Amino acid sequence: MLIGTYFKQRRLAANLSPSQVAASIAPDFEESLLWDFEDGDDNDIDEWSIQDFKRYCEALSLNPADFADIPTKDIGHLPLPDLVRTRRKEKGYSLSELSEYIGYDESVIEALEGPPQNVTVCMEALKETALWLDIPFRLLLSKI
Repeated sequence: MLIGTYFKQRRLAANLSPSQVAASIAPDFEESLLWDFEDGDDNDIDEWSIQDFKRYCEALSLNPADFADIPTKDIGHLPLPDLVRTRRKEKGYSLSELSEYIGYDESVIEALEGPPQNVTVCMEALKETALWLDIPFRLLLSKI
């Protein structure tokens, strides 16, 4: 999942408008920057100040550190099924929630978390899983 899409979902769940969030970031913060970011242009945030991003997180009751890559020394040594299952549980997602977020059937998550099955997992599903679980994609690829 793109980080901007996640932020948009959190903003909507909090019943905040883009203008309300922009005003909480800074009095002169341009609302259009939120639109671009929340519509999937994750590169659009590259020019934001660290303080702007921090205030954006605060407005949505998010911790900025939640969006950093997980340290590979903590759980990176785990085999793919354990890595995905552990990270999903750390994030508090059920199988159905994660499958909804990544846009694939629960059987895809079950295939990633369990022994090899007759379920084909496409690269896009693996990539979306990595994004939603904040696992570096390269780490998941190294486990297949």
